[in-house]
Amino acid sequence: MALRWAGRPRILLRTYGGIGLGSFSWAASYVLWVQKGCVRFMPFVSDFGAGPSEWLFGLGMAAAAVLLIPAWFDYYEATKLAFSLSSNRWRRLHSCVPFMGTWCSASILCVALNPWNQRLTLHMIGAFGIFGGGVAFAFLVGLLDYHRGLPVGRFLAAACTAAVAGLLMMYFVFKALFEREGPEAAMRRVEKSKQLMEHSFEQYCAGEHRSLHHIFDVNAAAACEWVLLGTLLCMAAIKLHEELGSQSASKEDGQRQSSLLASLLPLH
Repeated sequence: MALRWAGRPRILLRTYGGIGLGSFSWAASYVLWVQKGCVRFMPFVSDFGAGPSEWLFGLGMAAAAVLLIPAWFDYYEATKLAFSLSSNRWRRLHSCVPFMGTWCSASILCVALNPWNQRLTLHMIGAFGIFGGGVAFAFLVGLLDYHRGLPVGRFLAAACTAAVAGLLMMYFVFKALFEREGPEAAMRRVEKSKQLMEHSFEQYCAGEHRSLHHIFDVNAAAACEWVLLGTLLCMAAIKLHEELGSQSASKEDGQRQSSLLASLLPLH
């Protein structure tokens, strides 16, 4: 069984539909943010869960996450043969792929369904699931590709870029809130920002003095988040395309060629 839930249209829908819908929801939400008169540099991706992009971002990201869950199992099946002669250690590592992918999709779903201004704890659980799980997943895939003898230099460089961006994001958040204002003042600003998002979104997103976005280091942290998530998104799109898009096409071509050859052979 080369690909689970076989059928090229289904595979392409899950793969390109999930990546495409997530990318569109993200980009369109930023356009709505800018049109609202908000600061261009730089919203957190999570900010799109409120304001004019609330429904677009929430539903779009949730649908993208659900579409991608079976795609991770398709990816596992598409690469399974490469580990058939490997040791148990490598096969066990490879078997982690669909579960790591599902973890990331579930984390995206958690973020999409729990805006941070309404359910901060659940939102942060999902966010750290994406940040940590996404980077770990990227290094896992790079390690498995190295074992397969594939070129991994650029892929691992991208994974390192995502990891560094995540560390810088945390540094700027710590600098902006806890080092600059202290823990108590930082929590008061977070609570005030949540209230602004609920009752006066324009003041929050325009960087009014009570808003988190009034602090430059917060916006720098948001920019690092964009680098982190954008890098992970591009890596996922490239790997799914390489293993599923090209493989499903070549498999279909091979089936057509086999059928044509069989029709040309004389019957005995």
